[in-house]
Amino acid sequence: MTHTALFQRVAHSLARQGLMQHLQVSLLRVEPGCVELALPYGDKVTQQQGGFHGGAMGALSDIAGGYAGKRIVVTTAEVTHLDAEGRTTLCAVMQQTLVPVPQTY
Repeated sequence: MTHTALFQRVAHSLARQGLMQHLQVSLLRVEPGCVELALPYGDKVTQQQGGFHGGAMGALSDIAGGYAGKRIVVTTAEVTHLDAEGRTTLCAVMQQTLVPVPQTY
């Protein structure tokens, strides 16, 4: 599968996910074993102190890791913050083990 076809396949799937659409998540990069998503900062994704809500970051990590792990059993997802000056800061790291399950639905 070409890089463009892989990107389009993930983009199409992401567009069918209501939560990702609600949070206005965008797809930035798709490579074998790597999927990069962007979550814009705003009142939909904050907790009471104004920071990103852990549930929103966890959902994003789960989705990115799931797509990246289509052919890889163990994935690691890093969540980074990109500030107005373009600096990135690591916020969270999530590791997951994916086990293929036959689709029966």
